[in-house]
Amino acid sequence: MSSDAQDPIQNNQVETSRYDDLTQEEKEDIYRRARKKAIAKTAFMVHASAFLLVMSLLILINLVASPGTWWFVYPLLIWGAGLGFHWALGVRFIDAYRKLEDKEIAKEIERTLSES
Repeated sequence: MSSDAQDPIQNNQVETSRYDDLTQEEKEDIYRRARKKAIAKTAFMVHASAFLLVMSLLILINLVASPGTWWFVYPLLIWGAGLGFHWALGVRFIDAYRKLEDKEIAKEIERTLSES
């Protein structure tokens, strides 16, 4: 953890009853994982906000410029699918992804150590 000013534990933002019994390494691991999840959720919120803003503008432009043709549906569906994947892989199933990532990292470490 970089500094006490950024540490939510030191700033009493987190219930510490179970936290106090952990080792420093466990605390750092919990903090690192929580930070990654928070960053992933924030990135999704930014993506969703941009989606809503741009789609609103595209719908408005479509309705004003060519009301007989609903072309805004195509970017809505394509970008919406991308946003759905971002939510599924970046927010909803992030724990499963992290476990797979940790498993692969462990395999690579083992392989690297065995080659040395």
